Amino acid sequence: MGMNISDRMEKIAQSAGGLVGLRLELKRLGYQNWDSLELYPVVAFFPKYMADPDVLGIAIRNGYSFRIILGRVKSDYQGLNDWFKYVSLHDTYNSLTEALLDHHKALIATEVDMADAVLIGWEKIVEEVIDGIRPTKYDVDDDDFLIADEVMNITFGLPSNLSDSSDIISILDALRDLTSKNPKKLIRFIENEDELSEVIYDSDEFSDDFKSKWV
Repeated sequence: MGMNISDRMEKIAQSAGGLVGLRLELKRLGYQNWDSLELYPVVAFFPKYMADPDVLGIAIRNGYSFRIILGRVKSDYQGLNDWFKYVSLHDTYNSLTEALLDHHKALIATEVDMADAVLIGWEKIVEEVIDGIRPTKYDVDDDDFLIADEVMNITFGLPSNLSDSSDIISILDALRDLTSKNPKKLIRFIENEDELSEVIYDSDEFSDDFKSKWV
């Protein structure tokens, strides 16, 4: 029988009052969609110290990347705790969760990973992370790991009255197609009162000095 992700998330969130308490904390921090925001488990497996994969953190989506909102500073695995103390001598980590992600011993599990885990199991999933085959989704700015239908949930900082518009979704879809076919094009949005337009710049138009600093 495989790991019950929901039960493990609820258990590690007990320090925050459970998953309900964690959502209330998100509300306190100002998240408008605190009650419906998708919570993603951080699934870890360090074969040297862990007998089985386990959930050791919780994250939320932040644009095209993710933000850890609950990280463990101590686990049920003493060897893993000792490893965390050692690596913390050399790098600054906010939690054991962050260290495991940074060392490719964990991943933020999305809908894609969940579906794959049903077929091949969590141990295999994290082994692929260790081998560099599957991304951790930590500290990235990339949408390759998102399900196509989920991509359009990102608002790109648009005004609230426009973010759910079917017209805006169509624009974003078209722009994603454009950039995939024209990788040298850079796109930004310009908001002019109620009108939303897009400006496309060819990367060759930027000065060498600009590109050396920002590209």
